[in-house]
Amino acid sequence: MRLPGYCRRFPKGDAMKVDEAFACLGGALQAGRLAQGYIVEGPLRGEGMELAVRLLSLLFCEKVETSGAPCGRCRGCRQVVEHTHPDILWLEPQKKSRQISVEQIRDLQSRMYQTSYGGGWKAGVIVGADRLNLSAGNAFLKVLEEPPGESLFLLLSEAPQFLLPTIRSRCQRLAVGRDELRLPDTWRTQLVELLVESGDGRVEGGRIVAIERSTARLEALLKEVKQAAALHEGELAEAESTEESDETLEARIAARYRELRSGVLRALLSWQRDILLLLCGGAPSLVYFAEQLEVLTARAGTLSYPQAMANVVAIETMNRKLEQNLPERLVIADTFHRLG
Repeated sequence: MRLPGYCRRFPKGDAMKVDEAFACLGGALQAGRLAQGYIVEGPLRGEGMELAVRLLSLLFCEKVETSGAPCGRCRGCRQVVEHTHPDILWLEPQKKSRQISVEQIRDLQSRMYQTSYGGGWKAGVIVGADRLNLSAGNAFLKVLEEPPGESLFLLLSEAPQFLLPTIRSRCQRLAVGRDELRLPDTWRTQLVELLVESGDGRVEGGRIVAIERSTARLEALLKEVKQAAALHEGELAEAESTEESDETLEARIAARYRELRSGVLRALLSWQRDILLLLCGGAPSLVYFAEQLEVLTARAGTLSYPQAMANVVAIETMNRKLEQNLPERLVIADTFHRLG
């Protein structure tokens, strides 16, 4: 049985190694097909940043080696690594609000339309691009729609689903080296227990009781996640010894909560993808929740392909609705009602 494309590329195949991604970008550059915007999904201080630096070094190296790799020794390469190259503008979230402001984007736009110092490429790198606030996102969209020649925008993010859909549609996406389900053991355990029970048709009281119980358990888990976000940002603000308004601290906590919640939602999605993978005849070695292979296999045996795909879509829809700040409890309950 030939696997549908959805099955062939998940759950581990959609993230490339840095070398693979760099080879793709190098080939695109050599062929003159380098896109003007890339969303680099990966650890901001790890593979995501590594890929960005390697690509920029290739663009600004003063002596590219015959292998097509940057030399790593010239002034251009050193300036890329040190974030001091005059033709590269690096943007990061502001310290207090943890947001990227419209003023920062306007500065980026102004700088990008100036003549480059080296007479060639200009680049803008947005680190933590999912922290673009709404005004900043709309302003950046205008830059993407009318980019200057020989310009490159790299949007580094661990949670690109929080970018405006219009920005995502105008950029190519590269996922590198991430372990997208890096959840604390206690959260993972709670989530697995919830998922195993939610698919058990023998729950006393029937389907409605099972849905209510699953909704309550997921809400309880997300409450823990929110408390962890508040604790983290509170301790960070105290360590920084900065006086912040309640509004600013709340914004920081909300941003942190969204990041942590996205990990839980990706785990939910991967559970449904595991079921779909097994239903399509995929190799068990590709299953993320390997310790629950027996449960997943049994569940796959009760579903048709359309039902399993509908479950994947239901979780993706829940993610989008939560991004739109719709009432969390209602969205969660509706999702569990939809799951087959």
